[in-house]
Amino acid sequence: MKRQTILITGASGLIGSNFLRFFPTKKNSDRDLEFVDRSLSGKLVCPPHNQMDISSSKQVKNFFEKYKPNVVIHFAAYRDATSAELERGNQDGLVWKSNVTGVKNLAKLCSETGCYFIHISTDMVFSGRKNNPGPYSESAPTEENIKRLSWYGWTKKLGEDTVKKSGKNYAIIRIGNVTIPAYDPKLDYIGKLVWLYNNSSLYPLFKDQEITLTYVPDLARVIKSLLRKKKKGIFHVATKDLVSPFILAQYLVKSLSGDRSQIKESSIDDYLKEFPNRYPKYGGLSTKKTEKMLQVKFTDWKEIADNFIKYMKLMNLN
Repeated sequence: MKRQTILITGASGLIGSNFLRFFPTKKNSDRDLEFVDRSLSGKLVCPPHNQMDISSSKQVKNFFEKYKPNVVIHFAAYRDATSAELERGNQDGLVWKSNVTGVKNLAKLCSETGCYFIHISTDMVFSGRKNNPGPYSESAPTEENIKRLSWYGWTKKLGEDTVKKSGKNYAIIRIGNVTIPAYDPKLDYIGKLVWLYNNSSLYPLFKDQEITLTYVPDLARVIKSLLRKKKKGIFHVATKDLVSPFILAQYLVKSLSGDRSQIKESSIDDYLKEFPNRYPKYGGLSTKKTEKMLQVKFTDWKEIADNFIKYMKLMNLN
């Protein structure tokens, strides 16, 4: 296997940092990591934001010239869809700079240098409307009407468009509702539900919304496969089946010996009357083409929940 240098953006974020947990490495400097994986050879370069701001074309170019990466894995993004709405329409805002300008800078240099670009996107590039419901296939067209997407979803859709136009040497991975097999109440989808319940802060959950989960170990397997095969195209990492937030929370609480009657339900229709397009109602991702192209199998939502529950019980956290 030819040695390769992989530049990772957003390595300190929830997804990037947990991805590295499933990617055997050893540190050889403050930000360089050597692979410890028989199927791969080379090093990872994980610059912090204060050393490589992706919205600065100069800083990105400097890192490309210094490290000459063969691959970029682009995790960095503005992910808080709620606060992103405060910048709706603002092309000078942080959301635009992170999700559009930053992608343009990386895609341009990858195209110029022949670097393989793995771009992490989202299921929120789809509207999830009743007349165009998910789960969406890898070849489904993204929403073209800005009024039908959140500002976060729209900027991520524009980022995808940039990658697609940049050349032939790319992979776009769509994810959504990210969860890990360890308790993290901050951004982990399952961990946050359990944390809110345990702190008597769980708000009413949508019973009529359809979602898929993205399990970080599955995402790591897909990225490793792409690093070996260098496949081009769009790939989805998601559970094989749909679930509503309400049903998921009920399953978790019951399995952790909690009181399911404390979980209240709500309707996403009522929410969308006040906050249009904030969430897709009929969302989720289909993974059939990804499974076939990469010869991988994905987990169902109950299996992910069971793994989380086992961890909680093992660590005496329930």
